[in-house]
Amino acid sequence: MAKRAVDEAVTQLVATLLEGIAKIAEEQVKARTDELTAEILAKLPEVVALPPPPAEVPQERLLTAADVAELLACSEDKVKKRMDAGDLAYIVERGSDRRRIPYSWVVEYIHKHKRYTGPLGKREEVVL
Repeated sequence: MAKRAVDEAVTQLVATLLEGIAKIAEEQVKARTDELTAEILAKLPEVVALPPPPAEVPQERLLTAADVAELLACSEDKVKKRMDAGDLAYIVERGSDRRRIPYSWVVEYIHKHKRYTGPLGKREEVVL
């Protein structure tokens, strides 16, 4: 009978200890999750980089391929290839054979692309 009482006491002690450990672990995980969430939110502007918005809303302006290349941080040839492939829309002014791209179309082009985080080989898409 004494052995049974001891076994029950030990079982209850172990159960209480496990419950306490689980509670401590849960609190630590929640605290760490909150810290990581704050870090991610603080770094989000660095990860999702878009051209800075102008100080004032500019009038719509037409850009050359060179202007667009500067905004997209690529070569002028790359911009022309994107226009030829139909990825980047453009206009041709009447009486001209030169292509121009409205600024707002460039911004739309940037925003339509997927956003990623992490190293290039292990990137993960950012869902907005």
